[in-house]
Amino acid sequence: MLRETKTIKGYTLLKDELTITIPMEMTKEEVENKKIDVSKAIYDKAKNSYNFYNLTYEIGNATSFEIPMSGGAEDYHYLIVGLCLISFSIIFTCKRKKN
Repeated sequence: MLRETKTIKGYTLLKDELTITIPMEMTKEEVENKKIDVSKAIYDKAKNSYNFYNLTYEIGNATSFEIPMSGGAEDYHYLIVGLCLISFSIIFTCKRKKN
């Protein structure tokens, strides 16, 4: 069993574990149907199959999707400026009514 426990930034971990069996055993029919090069395979006459020991696996790993900030904490600047403007207008209005 192969389980990915870490990945580089921007990529996602594999969801499932991978099962790797060595040697990979294929029947003569499978080899012919998939047009596999048997030059590095060892033929087992008893099982009528090919055994592959030198294997290379290509495993695709998707990049993670970054969600853009919308309505996040960065909008508090506008809130502070708006509250300050409202406060100053209330103070200015109250002082004007007193005079």
